[in-house]
Amino acid sequence: MRKLSPPRRTRNFDPQAARARAAHFGSDTLLFADLAVGDDFRFAGNDSGPVCRKIRKRQYRMDGKTFFAWPAQPVSRVSEPSAKN
Repeated sequence: MRKLSPPRRTRNFDPQAARARAAHFGSDTLLFADLAVGDDFRFAGNDSGPVCRKIRKRQYRMDGKTFFAWPAQPVSRVSEPSAKN
């Protein structure tokens, strides 16, 4: 008898369910898919981690290297430092 393979992962995701899971990290958490290209961010739950930049729809750059991200990945925007004159 042939063994059945597990179901394949799909690229489709439920944004409402992903946002509900991301709310666990705080109210300022959003999804990777919600970021605009060029936005700086940190992964949710890692406030002292490296700053990453979204470069394409599903890619980000960190320390000069390019990585892929899931659209449902929870992230936090990095606030711009205020300019003091």
